[in-house]
Amino acid sequence: MKKILALLLGFMFYNVLAAQQDIIFSLKIDADTLLIGERFKCEFVLEGAQTRHFSAPEFDGFEMAMGSSQSMQTQIINGKMSQQSSYIYWLRPVKSGQLVIPSNSIEVNGEILTSEPATIVVLNEKVHPDYVPKQPKQQLQEEEKVKKKRRIYKI
Repeated sequence: MKKILALLLGFMFYNVLAAQQDIIFSLKIDADTLLIGERFKCEFVLEGAQTRHFSAPEFDGFEMAMGSSQSMQTQIINGKMSQQSSYIYWLRPVKSGQLVIPSNSIEVNGEILTSEPATIVVLNEKVHPDYVPKQPKQQLQEEEKVKKKRRIYKI
């Protein structure tokens, strides 16, 4: 009886530990070298939790190319839950040089998480007037094509 009780308690303790996941706050950019006026995606990602309190940092040296967007995702697979929130900004540099997107902080469950800053090199050339940037929808479609090319093998 004691063995069964110990086994049951051990299993419950293991499930509690397995259910907890690391909380990560990061900054992702889709380009590190640009021309003046060239658009890029700046995405702050919170993994392992969700929050409703997010404010963007000051984007000195950049202007908003499009409005911001937010995405929240929750998955439960085999009893394991994962969460991710993304805060997306489409920016374009307005001057040349090494520009920095500063670190940003967010509060989750009373804890302050801080992302790393990102440095972008902006060349002293303007985007050609005939340049047509990929629309976010086109870019997503291209990413989906790449994902579809991947093969999944079940064993």
